[in-house]
Amino acid sequence: MKYKIRDWVKKYNGYEFVGEVRAAFTKTTGETRYVVEEGKSGMLHIFNENQLVPFNGKLVYCETCQLYHYAMD
Repeated sequence: MKYKIRDWVKKYNGYEFVGEVRAAFTKTTGETRYVVEEGKSGMLHIFNENQLVPFNGKLVYCETCQLYHYAMD
């Protein structure tokens, strides 16, 4: 498997989804799937391996707007 649990990834196209890999498994068809927990809301989403790329940033809390934002290292 390309990603391990605790790796940070992002969906590379379409809507923004950045989060931590919480589970990785292989379907009975042999296809790999990843459960990713979105960093801001905690929502879980299942992705194909080819939908994800590594995320080398971090989640930071903004005191001004009291929201979380993604920052690149």
